[in-house]
Amino acid sequence: MPLLALSAEEKQDILDTPKSCLQYAEFRQEKRLEGLPKPLVSRGRILLDCNHGTLWHTQMPIQETLVYTFSNKHWLVKADGEVQPIKNAAQKRIGDILARIVRGDREFLDKYFRRETEANTTRLLPTQRRLKKYIDNITLDETPEGVRVTVVRTDNQNMQIDLSAMRELTQLDDLSCRALLEADTGCAQLFPAKD
Repeated sequence: MPLLALSAEEKQDILDTPKSCLQYAEFRQEKRLEGLPKPLVSRGRILLDCNHGTLWHTQMPIQETLVYTFSNKHWLVKADGEVQPIKNAAQKRIGDILARIVRGDREFLDKYFRRETEANTTRLLPTQRRLKKYIDNITLDETPEGVRVTVVRTDNQNMQIDLSAMRELTQLDDLSCRALLEADTGCAQLFPAKD
């Protein structure tokens, strides 16, 4: 049954769909910045490991990788391999939240957000004052290709991320990370070599 045809009793919260602990997806992101007439558009791939963290590898218009670990260490890895810690509080917080949405971390989301569900749309509204400084709301919509995540920020730097080609992975390590991203950047930070 198509999700749009669901009755009020059959509403589905997109977060109720079980998530795999290892995932791959492709993304297209539009970021709207005040003063720019058109949104900035980027494309790339996402890798998620529930135990290690999330990689957002941008392939276009530039190559760089954002690494969000679940131990609160976050980096920007440039195409030339230069690694910079992410220090911007809003970027760290929003990146962590997006990683937890992709991961399906219900415990975290229920702790920090109130959810409203209508048909195939789930809206997350921050409940803590600290989050309300950065985020007005986050909307999750199922699409034929996957999921659309819209982040409305208080500073009007809103973004829309379309996730597609989503699939579960059976394993994820440094080698498979590099193969899936078709790049080396970020994999070593998410999967450091064991001494």
